[in-house]
Amino acid sequence: MPRGVRDRMARYAEDWSARGVRAWGGDDGWWDMPARVGNEIAPLIGAHDGEVVMMPNVTLAQASVLSSLTYTPPRNRIVMTELDFPSVRYLYQSLATRLGAEIVVAPASADGLGVDMDRLLSMIDERTKLVALPLMSNVLGTINPVAQIAAAAHAVGAKVLVDAAQAAPHIRIDV
Repeated sequence: MPRGVRDRMARYAEDWSARGVRAWGGDDGWWDMPARVGNEIAPLIGAHDGEVVMMPNVTLAQASVLSSLTYTPPRNRIVMTELDFPSVRYLYQSLATRLGAEIVVAPASADGLGVDMDRLLSMIDERTKLVALPLMSNVLGTINPVAQIAAAAHAVGAKVLVDAAQAAPHIRIDV
Protein backbone atom coordinates (compact mmCIF):
# COMPACT_ATOMS: atom_id res chain seq x y z
CA MET A 1 0.00 0.00 0.00
CA PRO A 2 1.50 3.37 -0.94
CA ARG A 3 2.42 5.69 1.92
CA GLY A 4 -0.40 8.07 2.69
CA VAL A 5 -3.20 5.78 1.51
CA ARG A 6 -4.00 4.54 5.01
CA ASP A 7 -4.32 8.14 6.27
CA ARG A 8 -6.46 9.15 3.27
CA MET A 9 -8.74 6.15 3.75
CA ALA A 10 -9.10 6.99 7.44
CA ARG A 11 -9.97 10.59 6.53
CA TYR A 12 -12.55 9.31 4.02
CA ALA A 13 -14.14 7.09 6.69
CA GLU A 14 -14.16 10.01 9.17
CA ASP A 15 -15.81 12.31 6.60
CA TRP A 16 -18.42 9.66 5.84
CA SER A 17 -19.10 9.08 9.53
CA ALA A 18 -19.29 12.78 10.40
CA ARG A 19 -20.96 14.21 7.30
CA GLY A 20 -22.94 11.29 5.88
CA VAL A 21 -24.53 12.12 2.54
CA ARG A 22 -23.43 15.77 2.93
CA ALA A 23 -19.86 14.58 2.17
CA TRP A 24 -20.84 14.57 -1.52
CA GLY A 25 -21.47 18.34 -1.56
CA GLY A 26 -19.51 21.53 -1.05
CA ASP A 27 -16.20 22.74 -2.47
CA ASP A 28 -14.32 19.82 -0.96
CA GLY A 29 -17.04 17.24 -1.62
CA TRP A 30 -16.68 13.82 -3.12
CA TRP A 31 -18.81 14.75 -6.15
CA ASP A 32 -16.08 17.02 -7.58
CA MET A 33 -13.17 14.80 -6.56
CA PRO A 34 -12.82 12.97 -9.93
CA ALA A 35 -12.43 16.32 -11.70
CA ARG A 36 -10.04 17.70 -9.06
CA VAL A 37 -7.84 14.61 -9.31
CA GLY A 38 -8.11 14.84 -13.11
CA ASN A 39 -6.74 18.37 -12.93
CA GLU A 40 -3.74 17.05 -11.01
CA ILE A 41 -3.15 14.33 -13.62
CA ALA A 42 -3.77 16.57 -16.65
CA PRO A 43 -0.24 18.05 -16.92
CA LEU A 44 1.24 14.53 -17.00
CA ILE A 45 -0.53 13.83 -20.30
CA GLY A 46 -0.46 17.29 -21.85
CA ALA A 47 -4.06 18.17 -20.94
CA HIS A 48 -5.49 21.25 -19.26
CA ASP A 49 -7.72 21.76 -16.22
CA GLY A 50 -11.22 20.47 -16.88
CA GLU A 51 -10.16 18.06 -19.65
CA VAL A 52 -9.52 14.96 -17.53
CA VAL A 53 -11.83 13.17 -15.15
CA MET A 54 -10.81 10.15 -13.13
CA MET A 55 -12.72 6.90 -13.25
CA PRO A 56 -12.36 3.93 -10.88
CA ASN A 57 -10.54 1.92 -13.57
CA VAL A 58 -9.97 1.64 -17.32
CA THR A 59 -12.73 -0.90 -17.84
CA LEU A 60 -15.39 1.35 -16.31
CA ALA A 61 -14.07 4.31 -18.28
CA GLN A 62 -14.40 2.32 -21.49
CA ALA A 63 -17.88 1.14 -20.46
CA SER A 64 -18.89 4.80 -20.17
CA VAL A 65 -17.69 5.45 -23.71
CA LEU A 66 -19.27 2.28 -25.11
CA SER A 67 -22.65 3.07 -23.57
CA SER A 68 -22.63 6.61 -24.98
CA LEU A 69 -22.56 5.42 -28.60
CA THR A 70 -25.24 3.88 -30.80
CA TYR A 71 -24.46 0.83 -32.90
CA THR A 72 -26.90 1.00 -35.77
CA PRO A 73 -25.99 -1.20 -38.74
CA PRO A 74 -24.22 -0.85 -41.00
CA ARG A 75 -21.91 1.34 -38.81
CA ASN A 76 -21.87 -0.91 -35.76
CA ARG A 77 -18.39 -2.46 -35.90
CA ILE A 78 -15.83 -2.09 -33.14
CA VAL A 79 -12.26 -2.96 -34.06
CA MET A 80 -9.99 -3.92 -31.19
CA THR A 81 -6.80 -5.93 -30.71
CA GLU A 82 -5.99 -9.32 -29.29
CA LEU A 83 -3.48 -7.58 -27.02
CA ASP A 84 -6.01 -5.43 -25.17
CA PHE A 85 -6.16 -5.72 -21.40
CA PRO A 86 -8.26 -8.82 -20.52
CA SER A 87 -11.01 -7.02 -18.59
CA VAL A 88 -11.42 -4.62 -21.52
CA ARG A 89 -11.82 -7.53 -23.95
CA TYR A 90 -14.44 -9.07 -21.66
CA LEU A 91 -16.32 -5.77 -21.52
CA TYR A 92 -16.45 -5.47 -25.28
CA GLN A 93 -17.53 -9.09 -25.70
CA SER A 94 -20.39 -8.63 -23.25
CA LEU A 95 -21.60 -5.01 -23.02
CA ALA A 96 -20.76 -3.89 -26.54
CA THR A 97 -22.41 -6.89 -28.16
CA ARG A 98 -25.54 -6.39 -26.02
CA LEU A 99 -25.63 -2.80 -27.29
CA GLY A 100 -25.61 -4.09 -30.88
CA ALA A 101 -21.95 -3.80 -31.76
CA GLU A 102 -20.11 -6.29 -33.93
CA ILE A 103 -16.66 -6.92 -32.47
CA VAL A 104 -13.72 -7.72 -34.72
CA VAL A 105 -10.35 -8.48 -33.16
CA ALA A 106 -7.02 -7.87 -34.85
CA PRO A 107 -4.63 -10.71 -34.03
CA ALA A 108 -1.13 -10.40 -32.66
CA SER A 109 1.72 -10.21 -35.14
CA ALA A 110 3.48 -13.43 -36.17
CA ASP A 111 6.26 -12.80 -33.63
CA GLY A 112 3.69 -12.12 -30.90
CA LEU A 113 5.30 -8.79 -30.02
CA GLY A 114 2.65 -6.49 -31.36
CA VAL A 115 -0.52 -6.25 -33.41
CA ASP A 116 -0.71 -7.47 -37.01
CA MET A 117 -0.97 -3.96 -38.46
CA ASP A 118 -1.98 -5.06 -41.96
CA ARG A 119 -4.88 -7.06 -40.53
CA LEU A 120 -5.86 -4.28 -38.14
CA LEU A 121 -5.91 -1.63 -40.85
CA SER A 122 -7.83 -3.90 -43.22
CA MET A 123 -10.57 -4.32 -40.59
CA ILE A 124 -11.23 -0.57 -40.42
CA ASP A 125 -13.86 0.35 -43.00
CA GLU A 126 -17.14 2.23 -43.45
CA ARG A 127 -18.84 -0.18 -41.05
CA THR A 128 -16.49 0.82 -38.22
CA LYS A 129 -18.03 2.90 -35.45
CA LEU A 130 -15.07 2.70 -33.06
CA VAL A 131 -11.47 1.58 -33.04
CA ALA A 132 -10.40 0.79 -29.48
CA LEU A 133 -6.79 0.00 -28.73
CA PRO A 134 -4.16 0.29 -26.05
CA LEU A 135 -1.33 2.74 -26.61
CA MET A 136 1.01 0.25 -24.96
CA SER A 137 0.71 -3.47 -24.34
CA ASN A 138 0.32 -4.20 -20.64
CA VAL A 139 2.33 -7.42 -21.05
CA LEU A 140 4.89 -6.69 -23.76
CA GLY A 141 5.42 -2.96 -23.39
CA THR A 142 5.19 -2.53 -27.17
CA ILE A 143 3.70 0.73 -28.41
CA ASN A 144 0.97 0.80 -31.04
CA PRO A 145 1.26 3.35 -33.87
CA VAL A 146 -1.81 5.28 -32.74
CA ALA A 147 -1.40 8.15 -35.21
CA GLN A 148 -1.44 5.73 -38.16
CA ILE A 149 -4.41 3.80 -36.81
CA ALA A 150 -6.33 6.98 -35.94
CA ALA A 151 -5.74 8.36 -39.44
CA ALA A 152 -7.19 5.20 -40.97
CA ALA A 153 -10.19 5.32 -38.63
CA HIS A 154 -10.87 9.01 -39.17
CA ALA A 155 -10.61 8.55 -42.94
CA VAL A 156 -13.74 6.36 -42.82
CA GLY A 157 -15.55 8.43 -40.15
CA ALA A 158 -14.83 6.15 -37.20
CA LYS A 159 -14.04 7.25 -33.66
CA VAL A 160 -10.90 6.17 -31.80
CA LEU A 161 -10.57 5.24 -28.13
CA VAL A 162 -7.01 4.92 -26.86
CA ASP A 163 -6.28 3.27 -23.52
CA ALA A 164 -3.09 4.97 -22.35
CA ALA A 165 -3.24 3.81 -18.73
CA GLN A 166 -0.35 1.38 -19.12
CA ALA A 167 1.75 3.91 -21.04
CA ALA A 168 1.25 7.07 -18.99
CA PRO A 169 3.80 6.24 -16.30
CA HIS A 170 6.43 5.19 -18.85
CA ILE A 171 6.36 7.39 -21.93
CA ARG A 172 5.59 11.02 -22.70
CA ILE A 173 1.96 11.48 -23.72
CA ASP A 174 0.49 14.66 -25.16
CA VAL A 175 -3.22 14.37 -25.75
